[in-house]
Amino acid sequence: MKVIRSNPVLKLTRRKKESIRINDDISIQVASICGKTVTIAISAPQRVLVSRTESFSRDQAKGLPL
Repeated sequence: MKVIRSNPVLKLTRRKKESIRINDDISIQVASICGKTVTIAISAPQRVLVSRTESFSRDQAKGLPL
């Protein structure tokens, strides 16, 4: 695994079916890769908000609860 640190971002290279763990309760797996599209699978407790950046930003701008 190649690790590149540039504050405050940590970039990791992963291949299909490889995962990243965050603490002991969040897992992110590369589910598939098709051309320029990467599909990821995220496993996290219900208390953890998981959202695409564009959806999160749009909801914040509209004043919707998170």
